[in-house]
Order: sequence, then C-alpha cells, then structure tokens
Amino acid sequence: MAAISAVVLAGGKSQRLGIDKTLLRLDGVWLLERIVEQLRTLSDDVLVVANEPYKLAPLGVPIVPDQQVGIGPLAGILAGLAAMQHQVGLFVACDMPLLNRRLLRYMARLSADVDVVIPRNGSETEPLHSCYSKACVEPIAAVLEQGQRRVIHFFDRVRVRYVDPDEVAAFDPQGLSLFNINRPEDLQRAQLLLRQARQVQGAADPGAGQSARMRTLVIGYGNRDRGDDGVGLDIVQRLRGELGVQPLADGESGLERRGGGIDAVFLPQLVPQLVDLLVDYQQVVFVDAHTRPDVTGLHCAAIQPGSAVAAFAHHLGPAVLLALVERLRRQRIPAFAVSVRAYEMGFEQRLSARTATGVAPAVETILDLIDANTVGWPSDNPGKS
Repeated sequence: MAAISAVVLAGGKSQRLGIDKTLLRLDGVWLLERIVEQLRTLSDDVLVVANEPYKLAPLGVPIVPDQQVGIGPLAGILAGLAAMQHQVGLFVACDMPLLNRRLLRYMARLSADVDVVIPRNGSETEPLHSCYSKACVEPIAAVLEQGQRRVIHFFDRVRVRYVDPDEVAAFDPQGLSLFNINRPEDLQRAQLLLRQARQVQGAADPGAGQSARMRTLVIGYGNRDRGDDGVGLDIVQRLRGELGVQPLADGESGLERRGGGIDAVFLPQLVPQLVDLLVDYQQVVFVDAHTRPDVTGLHCAAIQPGSAVAAFAHHLGPAVLLALVERLRRQRIPAFAVSVRAYEMGFEQRLSARTATGVAPAVETILDLIDANTVGWPSDNPGKS
C-alpha cells in the first residue's frame, strides 16, 4: 500500500451530544487518543483538525485549525488536505469508536486511481470515513467560495469511487466501523459495544494456534490465454509466494497439493463438482477479473448464496456454487470475491499494465480477509485501547 496520511476531523460543535466529543472517554479511555493510535498503525503522518488545539496537545500529533471556522466538515477536510504530507489521506471523524483498520486499508488501496473513496448505502454516503487526495483542494475551495457546504457538492469535479455495503461487509459484517456518536443514546450504545468486544476477546483462547484457524480456500479462475481474464492466476501465484508455498507449475491447478491451513488454486472455470471440495473448508475467497465500468481497479465483496436454478450448467458463478453447497451438503460457507479490472482480453498470456498493477493490492486484500475472518489470528479489537 502506498504511503498515506491520516486525518481526524474534530472541529464539530457537538450540539446534539451536549458534551465535547474531542474529550469523550469510553470506559476510561480517551476516544480521540485511541483513534489516533489506530491510525498510527496505518500512516506515518497523522494529524487532527480542531479549533482548540490547547486541549489536544497530549495527543502528540499536529493539531491543524479549520481554514474557515463554523461552516462544517468540508472546511475541515480542506484544512487537512492542505496540511497533510502525502498525496492521499484517510479522513475519519473523532466520534467513531469502532474503526476497522482492514476496511481503511482496503479503501486506501482503492484510492490509487481516483480522488475520493467514500462508503455509500443507497443514496446515503459517509464523507467522514473516506479518502481524499490533494486533487480535491481546488474543487473544495471553489464550492466553499460559492457558499456550498455539503461535502458531496464538489464530487462532480473529481473522480469518485463509491464503496458499497457488500464491500464494507467483507471486512465489517455488522457495519460498526461507520457508527458514530451523535446523541446520548449513541454514547450508551458505544459503551455497550466496547464491553461486548472485550468479552468476546476474553473468551477467545489466547493460545490458539494453527489448529484453531479457519481453513481457507482461495480459488483463482479465468482463461489464462485471454490476457487480463487470467489475472486470477497471477494473484494466486503471488499469494502462494507470500505464504511460502511453491508456485504452480504450467498447467497445474494446485488441487493435488492441498492440505494446508490456506490453500490457493487456479481453475479455468467454476463447476458443480467443486461442491465436495468446498465443504472441506470454513471460508472461501474467489479471485477473478471483472469488467465493471464504474470500478477502475480492485473490488472486494462478501458473497451470499444465489439462485441455483441453472446450477448444472458446465460452469457457474460463485453465488450459485455456494447455493449448491448449501442445498446439497447443508453447509453455509462464508465467502468473498476479490477481483481486478480487466482491460485487454486478447489471445495472449500476458496482463495489460493497468491490470497488472492490481495484483499486489489484491493479494494484500486477500491476506486481510483471511486475517479478519480467521480464529486465532490478530484482529481489530474495538475493546482494546
């Protein structure tokens, strides 16, 4: 992942909550300090945008004032963009107690080809849990000059990548990372969620090792002879290298050398016969090329079993295959799809330069998925200060 800045927006008035959000403590832990410490694991350039810096000096990070006080978060974003060191910044609000670092890393990877990366659910967006690049500075300044204050008002002037709910769910199934504290009842809920997280962490076996990990199958699939359609093989090969496993030989699928905690194979297509293979695993990651015009590079999403009406064709998609597993073997397997945009699919065994740049981010994302959904692996712990 390229170097990225991290900016905490803490310039709000906290009117609905009734107390200063920047000084909130949850179970004795200063929330803003905890957010800063989480972001330090992602960035070497963390700063806070706030208008009363004397209160926040103990954080030990730069405190940057709004360039225009009292006109909302857009001015805070502009101040953060002007002060940050790197080209792209992760921006989060100071009242988000359950940030998920894997989701933030995923969003940072998506920022390589765009100017804004922002979660959305239907028509609603979350501008205070987003990535912005310095290319946004002039468009933001222009809309502020025109008296427009909503964050989305400058989006028609930049390149925007929306992160949909199925993408968020791959890393954060409950969607808690976007939860913020606006009202007293939100504060009570945050306290409860953090206590529940501590209880879950305490119940886990601290000595759990390889035997406790969820057995994972990574299936790359596609046509290696059709250019970018074969990107799944490149991703599987790089993943095997990261795992310390020998690469696949020419024409080898990897099915014959399974048996590890994480197996990575490559197939020309998904077929119904894979049902009996999948039931040996506790989670599956499907890896393929995509051609979605609204997604320029990497895409990752949780998959739900789909209709199996036409399941006995010669090949099928991941959702139908999962539906077959559920119908025929009465087993529901957590599954995810990681795909990279394909641009050239001529008759050649070579990736285009644009697709090739997506291989490394895809592998990083797969490793984060395995980490986030595997018992006994390090994970984001909302209850840890």
